[in-house]
Amino acid sequence: MLKIEGFRIQPSRKSGLGAAELNAQEFIDSTRRLLHVTTKPSRDEISLMVKISFLGVAIVGSLGFIIRVLFLFFNLLPQTATGTAGASP
Repeated sequence: MLKIEGFRIQPSRKSGLGAAELNAQEFIDSTRRLLHVTTKPSRDEISLMVKISFLGVAIVGSLGFIIRVLFLFFNLLPQTATGTAGASP
């Protein structure tokens, strides 16, 4: 057992991958504890999450639009040929 500034670090009973080596029973117990602690979000929390998500989508879309307009303004977009496919210029 190691002591570091008042904290005790116990050696792991498992070696190697650590959490990846959970057996089935430990996984089920851990999942039960997690589900027991979690709660269903309220209507206000869901509303806030939806608003934040839409705000993020709007910001990313606006940035994409602004970049596209700047590229059009400075004529940096590749020129595409008009007319039928396979026609020579």
